[in-house]
This record gives sequence, C-alpha cells and structure tokens, in this order.
Amino acid sequence: MRCIICGKDLSPSEGKLICDDCFSKLLKDPQLLKEKVLDQIDNPILVVDKETTKIVGANENLLQFVGKPLDDVVGSLGGNVIGCIHADKLGGCGNTEFCSDCPLRNMVEETIEDNQSKVYNNIDMTLNSDGKVIRAKFDVSTKIKDGTVLIQINDFIVIDF
Repeated sequence: MRCIICGKDLSPSEGKLICDDCFSKLLKDPQLLKEKVLDQIDNPILVVDKETTKIVGANENLLQFVGKPLDDVVGSLGGNVIGCIHADKLGGCGNTEFCSDCPLRNMVEETIEDNQSKVYNNIDMTLNSDGKVIRAKFDVSTKIKDGTVLIQINDFIVIDF
C-alpha cells in the first residue's frame, strides 16, 4: 500500500492511507487537507486539534451543512460552527454555564481522554439555523489521530423548530 499523497510505501497492517509526514503537512494546510482527504468522505467531517479544541479542517459536506466557508470554520470552536444557541452568550463557546453539559464538547473530551474512537447516538442539541432555533439529534463518530479528533456526522434530524 502507498501513501495517497506522496506514494511512499506504507505498512498494510497499519491501515493508513496517508504517511505521517504527509498527514502532518496536511494539518498545516486546511485547504489541501480538505481537497486531498476530507472531501473523499461522504459524511460531514470536522477535524479538531486536541490541544486547543479548535477546528483545523472540514470537508465540503460539512461546510454545506453549516453554510459557512472553510476560512470561517478553521480556527473556530465547534459550537460557533454548528450554531449552538449558547455560543454567543457571555464568555462564548466553551466558557458559558451551559458548556459543561455540551454533548459536542464532552464527546471530544472523552475521545481525547480515552484515546479511543467513539460512537455517539441521539445527541440532542438546540441550534440556531439561519436565524431559527431548532432542536436536532445527531449520530456522530469520533476518531483520534495524530493530535486531532475527527468528528463525522453520520445522521442528523431536526425534531423541533
């Protein structure tokens, strides 16, 4: 098996598509990461830096899902990107009285803490979508990789608006 970016030989037992050198370079270039890797995935994907919990990458399906360009997503926190109704309160995303109960924040923290991939079903969140408050449920999976957490939205349904 070869790296899909540079062609370097990879060990089949590792199950990687990209060598570590290329992956490190991609994390420094969100547009290249999006085009070369993330856009190949059908479901909406966010890539979060595990140290800062800020978004370092997203695919086109995620950008369409949230209605924002890549430049507005990279460097932001998850609540600001998906439209959490608490993200614009005093302190902002990650610092309000509601954040300790945030399922998005908690799943990223659990993935980092356990250093394991996770699957979360029926995540219930209230969001601001195009000026309307909606209640939605998500099925999400996470994977930790080289200092990042990949968040994949597997299913999404609006249950109240």
